[in-house]
Amino acid sequence: MEPEKVAFKQHYDLEASSYDLHRYACPCRRMISELQQEFVVHMLRDAERVLDAGCGTGRFTLPLARRGMQVVALDASRERLDVARGKATEAGVAHRIEFVLGDVENLDYGDGTFDGATSIAVLRHFPSPARGIAELARVVRPGGALVLDYLNWYVFRFYEPLRGLFVHQANVPNQHFFRNYYSTFGEIRDLMATNGVQVVQRRAVSKLPSHFLLCQLRLRFLAGLLRFLERTINFGAVVMVGGRKLSDSR
Repeated sequence: MEPEKVAFKQHYDLEASSYDLHRYACPCRRMISELQQEFVVHMLRDAERVLDAGCGTGRFTLPLARRGMQVVALDASRERLDVARGKATEAGVAHRIEFVLGDVENLDYGDGTFDGATSIAVLRHFPSPARGIAELARVVRPGGALVLDYLNWYVFRFYEPLRGLFVHQANVPNQHFFRNYYSTFGEIRDLMATNGVQVVQRRAVSKLPSHFLLCQLRLRFLAGLLRFLERTINFGAVVMVGGRKLSDSR
């Protein structure tokens, strides 16, 4: 396993039991996570069997299973899989989920195994998302859906100089010790197209303004407005992309 992947896995092994505490530590994170869950569930709504690659503690696995889908929840961290399994048991959906230790860039599944696949907050940690996108597209059947995310370079180029002002805040995103890699929509769209997947929808969310208004200034009455704006203004640092695999893809 590559050194960067080893560091990535070790970090999430160590923080598995506390991950949900900081993931949902403040209103902005809860709101953004709910919006991302809505997008993933909407794109995979017609699927029966789906792959959640890099499932973590089940942020997307559980909502998909609650919709009646059969979910393969794959992660490189055994500890995070254990947390996700416990949550699934508590939620009464464990019978719909298969928990698998694995690597998103080396999937042990045949071509077209799944009706849909998603991988969120994973490929951004690899120097290139090309290999991961190719593997995910390979295991999705023609006509199936693929849902990914990426960090928008055109936004982060302005955010990075300000990041030090917030890095000590426990509920600010992307403060882990491992590196994030940024992409453009054109790069992601072309990589998906190369693997026979046509982009049909995207949604960009912006954590920083929500964090500043809801958590720093505590203007909680703006939550409804911010949620509306996140759904209607397609510009932000984290971009969700949904695509369909073409029937004639090879």
